Amino acid sequence: MARMTDFRRTLCCGLLLAGLAPAAALPGEQVGVLECHLSGNGITVLIENQALDCVYEDEIGGAQPQHYIGKLTKVGANIGVNGPGDLVWGVVAATNALAPGALTGDYVGPEASLRVGVGGGGAILVGGSNNTISLQPFNVEGGEGLGLSAGAENVNLSFVPDQPPPPMKHKHHVMFWGHLHAAIHHAKEAIEAGKAGHADAVAHHAEAALRHAEAAETANANPHIKEAIGHLRAAIKQGKEGHAEAATKHAEEALTHLEAAWQ
Repeated sequence: MARMTDFRRTLCCGLLLAGLAPAAALPGEQVGVLECHLSGNGITVLIENQALDCVYEDEIGGAQPQHYIGKLTKVGANIGVNGPGDLVWGVVAATNALAPGALTGDYVGPEASLRVGVGGGGAILVGGSNNTISLQPFNVEGGEGLGLSAGAENVNLSFVPDQPPPPMKHKHHVMFWGHLHAAIHHAKEAIEAGKAGHADAVAHHAEAALRHAEAAETANANPHIKEAIGHLRAAIKQGKEGHAEAATKHAEEALTHLEAAWQ
């Protein structure tokens, strides 16, 4: 594992000491990944009013990468960084088709928004078009400043359609987390459907969870995901045969393993 920088130590301590209540993300599914490059200034300071150069990559609709520029205007208390870094978020929306420029706007983390368990821990930011988009931070390793998104509390983004976006440096890593996040979402939906006695809906959501779990396993082999895949296949079979209770039990087992892979 990459050496923990002074920034990472500061950030981790801040998250552990905060003791704040979890923030609720907006409903929906991860539709893409936003990666922003922070120039830094060569000295350790609290990061405020720092320029961002960002690329958004769509995971569902296959749209071309979009270029955004922005500003990081607020971070958690006592969080600093020396040198350049990268900020990475999963983009969650209620629709699978985000129009070009849809990420434009202000994103803020509500009070007590620091939480552990979202891409390694951090503040969920809500904003964009009519506050319908949430940014969920991912941890990435290596280099100074990586993981800063876990402490970001206020970000402004503007669409730049006439300039090519910067290359995405952490696509492989964040695609794994993105598919895992989606698999967990659909496994939970399968369980809720099963509790309501809808065996066919369990199968439907388990199939969606299976697609994402298999994609996550391809990106990064994990024994818990492998176990989850087996239970999801069993949930699909039982659901299609009309056995809601048995299908739900397999979906619950799958969720347990997917969440273990998330840790």
